[in-house]
Formats: sequence, structure tokens, C-alpha cells
Amino acid sequence: DFAPLWGRLLEKGTQAKVVFGSPIFFISEENNLFVRLMGINDAGRFRVDPGFQAMERRLGTLLGPRYDYALMGDARALQRLTAFLMRAGCSLQEVPADKTVWEDLQGSNIIFLGASRMIPLLARLPVQQDFEVGPDNQFHNRNPGPGEEKIYHTRSHRDMTYAAVAHFPGLRAGREIMLITAHSEPGILGAVGEITRPESARALAQKLPSKPTADMLHYQMLLRVMADRGLPVKTEYVTHHLVKTPLR
Repeated sequence: DFAPLWGRLLEKGTQAKVVFGSPIFFISEENNLFVRLMGINDAGRFRVDPGFQAMERRLGTLLGPRYDYALMGDARALQRLTAFLMRAGCSLQEVPADKTVWEDLQGSNIIFLGASRMIPLLARLPVQQDFEVGPDNQFHNRNPGPGEEKIYHTRSHRDMTYAAVAHFPGLRAGREIMLITAHSEPGILGAVGEITRPESARALAQKLPSKPTADMLHYQMLLRVMADRGLPVKTEYVTHHLVKTPLR
């Protein structure tokens, strides 16, 4: 049921490193506040950001960056992934994005989990991401096929949102990379639930080639997630692309 979606990531005895988002916070000692600006996710450039400068004018000197919190959706999704992989005889090592460097990942199976804006390393991943959240917080289709949209719009990520699940060859031979990305908590939880339940994983696998050739073992898939009160209620397949030449 799961092999077409997960590949070598589910080989018994293997370990995957799960890189999850690290939202950047700052401290205002004068006001006894933790402060986060949603547009600031690069620890190397925040001081030149106009939003950061405006916040300092308002609140005084901000200390940081600090990485004291994770998103609730990422934490819950990570718990589900851990239970799923342990049942398959695999293990996980959780790595927050701010602690992640390529040298520690190259020889591993890797799962990137969460909003891509909070995982700066994703922007330098040597693969072509066809379904990617843009600056407008909408999913952009970088390689639209017949009948597909260039941008998958949603007015409120709390009621209906999109998520992408992608599976690429790893950075070294015999290794795999999986991306589970969305803009919001319902999207992440909906995507993780869809690929870890036997009946839904089986339905998604049926969208892929039943006997894939050597250059079609990997894919990128877009899902639509309906939500209520911030929780996924129904997740639907939208479209997928096969990955033939993942390395740029």
C-alpha cells in the first residue's frame, strides 16, 4: 500500500532525518514580549528588513534571533510520522531547520516537513519543485500540464488549503528525499494523514504508474485540504507530476 509513495524511506531498519520548520522570534526585553514577523525567516538578513526596522522603532531594541517555538501543526505531524515509521521498523531523527546543515544530511534519507518559508535549506535543494508556495502564500505550479492551473488560489488557509507531497532521489545513491509542505497547519496535517493511512495511501498510489520505469520512480503531488476550525476534514488528490530529471 505504501511502497509507491514512500520507496526506500520505508525499508526496515533505515533512519530518516526529519527537518521541520524553525520560526524566527525576537525578544523585546523592554516590553517583556516574544515577537515574530511572518515575513522574516532568514537569520542572515533580518536587520535590513523594513518590517524588522519598523518593529524596532516601535518596541525598541529586539534581541535574537531565537528559536524557542515550533508550529503546533508541525509538532503534531511529526508525532504521526514517528508513529508511522516506527510501525514500519524505521526510525526518525528530528532536526529543527535552524540546526540543519548539508554536511549532516547528505548521507541520509531526508523528510522536509512544514512551511517551506521556515526551512531556508529548501531554497537550495538541488531539485525542481513544481508545486511551491510563492510570496503570495498561494501554491504556484511551475510546470503546468494540460488542464492544470498556474496558481491554486485559496482565500483562507483555515477553511481550504493546499499541500504538496514530493518524493525525489536523495543526495547520495540509495537515499531518498520527501517533501511535505503547505502554508498552514491543516495542510500539513491533512497531507501527513493522507500518506500514512492505508486506504488513502492506496488511492494516491493508484494515480502513479503501476509499473514505473527507472526514470519515473519519483513524483510531485498536489493535494486539496478542506478544514474546520483549523483541522483537516477531507483531503483530495488534485494532480501530480512524475520526476524524470530531478537534479538541476
